Amino acid sequence: PPLLKEADLIALMDKHGIGTDATHAEHIETIKNRLYVGVQPDGSFVPGELGMGLVDGYDSMGFQMSKPDLRAELEADLKAICEKRKQKNDVVRDMLHRYRYIFEQATAQKTRLEEALAIYFGNPGNQPRP
Repeated sequence: PPLLKEADLIALMDKHGIGTDATHAEHIETIKNRLYVGVQPDGSFVPGELGMGLVDGYDSMGFQMSKPDLRAELEADLKAICEKRKQKNDVVRDMLHRYRYIFEQATAQKTRLEEALAIYFGNPGNQPRP
């Protein structure tokens, strides 16, 4: 797929209900600071080795952590709290349960993550990368 620029990413975040005008820049800085992406001179985001390794690793575990669904659900629940349609304690309990499950499953399958990251960071010699 074509590389995204900041405006493209913000449009996708808006489409999926992730963040607000006030938080978009912070989210984007986070992915850059964590080296999940790099930025080309023309402003296009290019996937970083860490970002690719994490996506590959979590995908191999059956988690779609790179997809917007889980974060979008959290954002929708936070909005519902503000609108008094959901209770804070219920949302916190449900999200903690979901994220704990993912954490426990990821911990149990950590070798998949290690293997995926090794492709990008532990690549011996000049062997081709996927």
